[in-house]
Amino acid sequence: MNTWEERLANASTCEPRRSFDVAGGLRRLAQDAGYLPPPASAPEPTPKKPDRTSARHRLTAVSSWSVTQAGAASHVKYLADIIGTTHTVFEGWTDDLDIDGIHVFACSLYLAHHPESARFWWGLAAGADHGAAAYCLYLQHLTNGEQREADLWWGRVVDALGDSAGGDLNAPAERTNLSDVLETFAGYRARTGAHRVVPIGGLREEVDRLAGQADDGLLGRPDRRLADRLRELTSH
Repeated sequence: MNTWEERLANASTCEPRRSFDVAGGLRRLAQDAGYLPPPASAPEPTPKKPDRTSARHRLTAVSSWSVTQAGAASHVKYLADIIGTTHTVFEGWTDDLDIDGIHVFACSLYLAHHPESARFWWGLAAGADHGAAAYCLYLQHLTNGEQREADLWWGRVVDALGDSAGGDLNAPAERTNLSDVLETFAGYRARTGAHRVVPIGGLREEVDRLAGQADDGLLGRPDRRLADRLRELTSH
């Protein structure tokens, strides 16, 4: 295992908590879509799992939403500046590792038809308590018919949503309600096509270029050209 592989393998344990308000963002999204969390007086049962086709549509919707959000390109650019250069620079680089950038990069890989590479990077982000990345892994395992693995990641989703909002979401009922909103919102966007359609051609071209350069097991590290392509997506 080379130096970069060791660093990436250990990144989730080295990365300190970063401020990422998944819960607040989901509340705003739910309000915009006309959904509100159900009453938190009692824990709700785990929502019914989507079937494989629905899970795939939801994963595409969530990934498309992630790569076209304002700031997505900036996150990837920052990530590229940290890990996209030489193998010998950036001692202690995990101190500033951009977990949101890793998630966006994983979504780009998935949309460009590199699902295994996407799984690796989502796993890295989810290991640092990134709720959206854990949710994408949950959907990806459902898409593949891997129920046990999906259940494990669903538990991480619920925990990450509670942790990201602080003490007001530490009760099990509160965490379950918010995860229900996430499922409802993702399902709504998948059913209605409300997510922005991502031009796959240009994105896949950039990802394939990165994949062709990968000779160190890093599954295509991001660079500024990919960040520029993502910036073009958000400008339309």
